[in-house]
Amino acid sequence: MKNRETLIFEALGEVSMCWTPTPSTQVFDSTKAKEIGEKLVKDLNSLDKANLGLAKTSELIYELSARCDTGSIDKGGDYRTVDSN
Repeated sequence: MKNRETLIFEALGEVSMCWTPTPSTQVFDSTKAKEIGEKLVKDLNSLDKANLGLAKTSELIYELSARCDTGSIDKGGDYRTVDSN
């Protein structure tokens, strides 16, 4: 399975060829493309860290329902969701 960084860099390579006509004699600045990819990876990782521990409301409702059914609900939980205001 490919990791996130590989997928991002492969997508950048594919996007670089989305021209009509396809570039042929132009020079591709791979250094700049690498900088863009690295920045995107860094920004996405920052988003992941910011959203760490958040659940979708539907997932939270399912989990809480399951805990209610078994009597194992934590009544003091501080739950945050990704779609809450």
